[in-house]
Amino acid sequence: MAFGKDLHLPRVSVILPTFRRQAQLAVALDSALAQSLTNVQIIVIDDGSGDGTAEFVEQRYPGVELLSLAESVGPSEARNLGIRKAKAEFVAFLDDDDFWHPDFLRLQVEVLQSHLQSPLSFCGHVCLCDGQSRAPDVAPLVVYDDPAAHLLAEFYIHAMSLVVVRRRCLEVAGPLSPTLRVIHDNDLYLRLRRQGPFCHVPEVLATKVIQARSLTGGAQRWYEEEMGWLPGACAVCPAWSRRILAHRHLVFAVSSARAGDWGKFFPRLGRALGSDVGHVLRLVWAKAAGSRPPWPLATV
Repeated sequence: MAFGKDLHLPRVSVILPTFRRQAQLAVALDSALAQSLTNVQIIVIDDGSGDGTAEFVEQRYPGVELLSLAESVGPSEARNLGIRKAKAEFVAFLDDDDFWHPDFLRLQVEVLQSHLQSPLSFCGHVCLCDGQSRAPDVAPLVVYDDPAAHLLAEFYIHAMSLVVVRRRCLEVAGPLSPTLRVIHDNDLYLRLRRQGPFCHVPEVLATKVIQARSLTGGAQRWYEEEMGWLPGACAVCPAWSRRILAHRHLVFAVSSARAGDWGKFFPRLGRALGSDVGHVLRLVWAKAAGSRPPWPLATV
């Protein structure tokens, strides 16, 4: 069915899981409702909050579809439940503590309509932590001859709040993995990338809010989960596997150093060097020298 032909169907379905964040949820929902693109289906999945979140959504946002769960099923399965209720050709994801620019949906749907081979579009964003805003550096550090290697090495889509996906492509890719609590999004992107190149909209259209407390406890969970998943994921680009492992271990080593956790820094650096010492040196030089390949502005 052609986009926009059936006026009874929404143009985009927005999937918004939430867990005990009423104040932040209101900001996220207000940004979704303020979109310049009209006829949007918004689905909130209350993941067993048990704190009045469901009642808050019902009373303040009567036009929003609410799925209230008696018990928490986790972020990936909550999103899967939302996807099953989606009716539109395009699906967008919004975390309950992030928020969008009013043109987030319109600009990304337009680019997907112009690139029919692309399953997904993602946009530029800023990170907000403790009141401080910064634009993350997502430019590639090296030249990649394999787009899957680029995705696995640099994890350049930093949040699901940045993406709009074709629903039919989600159906082909399959559901988000319920066994992955932290990197289920990257696992999904890898499966979606097999269906075609991604679109990149460089404009800053989303704000990712980083909770300061998640920078410590969450980092270790992320590292353990990623390193358990990554070797299998690298099977799609075996020529790059050692360089990808070196890159990811180095990323977490640098994160440990910034946190002053030298007990984690040295083992992680050792694993990076043990994976591919030459690639580690190339990455360090590229970062220090500021010598970066151009970021593709259309598709990646």
